[in-house]
Amino acid sequence: MKAGLHGFAEGLRRQLAPKGTHVLELLPTTTDTPGTAHETRKKMTTEQVAAVTLKALARRQPLALPGPMKLLPTLLRIAPQATSHMIANI
Repeated sequence: MKAGLHGFAEGLRRQLAPKGTHVLELLPTTTDTPGTAHETRKKMTTEQVAAVTLKALARRQPLALPGPMKLLPTLLRIAPQATSHMIANI
């Protein structure tokens, strides 16, 4: 599903770029919301996610990776199979 959403975002980005529309793909880690109240692992606050999102929008970045997710591109280059397996199980 995550790969499908990534592909969809890429397609939208290409399709809408000529019209000046910016498409931002946001991949936050677990965020502290009522839906994750039962989670015991470390969570980002909604304010932290919002700050990263606004910064990425201001810079017109295609991708925003808050918190530990910012390491994702490096991990995918170093160990793509292990990283893909790890992400699939999140």
